[in-house]
Amino acid sequence: GEAEDCPICLDEMSPADLAHPLRCQTHCGYNFCLTCIESLITSSKDDYEEASDGNRHVKIFLNCPNCRSDLGSSIRDTLLCRKVYTLNLHAKEQVDLTASERRLKQVIHDPEVQLAIKEAQKREDEFFGRAHPKSPQALDENNEVVDDTCEAYIRCHKDSLVANYKEMGVEADVDFGVHQSFVISKNRPAPIDKRTIDPTLFQGLEFGMSNEEKETVTELLTSGDTTKLAGGAEILHGISLRVQQGLPPPKPVRELPEQQVSRSSSIYKLIDESKAARELAYKKTVQQTKALYPQQVRRQLNQETRQLKHDKFVNHRKVDMELAQRAQFMKLHPLPVRMPKYVEFNLHDKQSRSFLPFFLSSANDNECPLSFIDDTWDGSVIDAFCKISVSGGKNPVVTKKMCENVGVVNILESGGDDTDDWIDTEKNRVVVASVRSEAGRQGVLKGDVVTHFNGELFDGTAADLDAVIEGQAERSGNGMFTLVLNAESSVAEALRRRSMI
Repeated sequence: GEAEDCPICLDEMSPADLAHPLRCQTHCGYNFCLTCIESLITSSKDDYEEASDGNRHVKIFLNCPNCRSDLGSSIRDTLLCRKVYTLNLHAKEQVDLTASERRLKQVIHDPEVQLAIKEAQKREDEFFGRAHPKSPQALDENNEVVDDTCEAYIRCHKDSLVANYKEMGVEADVDFGVHQSFVISKNRPAPIDKRTIDPTLFQGLEFGMSNEEKETVTELLTSGDTTKLAGGAEILHGISLRVQQGLPPPKPVRELPEQQVSRSSSIYKLIDESKAARELAYKKTVQQTKALYPQQVRRQLNQETRQLKHDKFVNHRKVDMELAQRAQFMKLHPLPVRMPKYVEFNLHDKQSRSFLPFFLSSANDNECPLSFIDDTWDGSVIDAFCKISVSGGKNPVVTKKMCENVGVVNILESGGDDTDDWIDTEKNRVVVASVRSEAGRQGVLKGDVVTHFNGELFDGTAADLDAVIEGQAERSGNGMFTLVLNAESSVAEALRRRSMI
């Protein structure tokens, strides 16, 4: 038959223009070409338009020139479908691509673009009452008709796509090209078997932690290794500082392909504008509905309010049940009395100097500075569940209170019949004898055991520790030093056995 011309520019309409007509709300049947659609969208973004005689005209709206119905929420979907149709047709006919088509070719395999095209075609099919998507008659290598989607281009050119991604060191599906999940590295390492996340280990910081941090801290604290235990305590210290500053947990790192197409591509802009237009149209419809049906709106608001109250009650009950379950869990699986801690001190800070050993502090002897006392570990695992108390003034005395219950017995016996309650011989250890000022604010308690100094294992006496701190004050320019407390062998083994229950 005779070719149909665009009623606006009078150019001949393309097959894509006829395959994807405008979605006019009145179904008036008016249609114009892709070039005029692009001009109309571009003009609608200007507040005013100046004519050749200097007159300024009001903004152009995205309305049908025939019936004046609003095309704002659908015209970009039509434009996207026509662009994909044209690309498929030119790929079939091996026609030289335009610059716009080459840009679309670069992003056609992107999952976001695939989803946008499928949704646009679905909305078009629903509007025109089509049972199935209308085919663009693009052919694959077997001369079979393929869908009017991005898969049409991918299937027609799967060999080149596979070759391109092999050069990048990634894989593409032999039959269907690049999968919607994008690409998968050939040499991706096997996933590491990680322990189940245990929120009871996080000292109440779990709501400010990412899943990766939870997995890492759980793995370190249940490893049974004192060095990893100290590393877990340091990570929790950093998370605590971040939470105090009100910073959110880090976002998970996504594995990205080596080649990325810029978000400035016109296709991405078209997709974003289409989404924004649909949201605006939905809000306008809601406002009109509220104005026309005030009683129905009030009833709906009342229902929503009742539902919110019900959801709030359900959430409170859920939280209460979770707290009760955690309390029961902690009763049967108690944590060691002394959990690992990481603290930082600045010798040149006035607040920090108040808890230096008495021979470094400018304070007098009555101000109770931070001090240490020697103690002995008997080599048992149950020591992790013993409370260490330090009493007395100038001659402090260390006492221990045994804590045995069903939960502790379960933990001690979780390693099997060959599990030994004694994992080492008697050894000397250094215990915190007095605490005040900044040390107390960081959570240091009397009875905490010093296990690491500046990241290194400390196995000396209280006098050795005093000497090390004194040397740090003299050598270090900034006067900073760190302590890790309670990263003991007994605590490490107790946490390991607890994770096996």
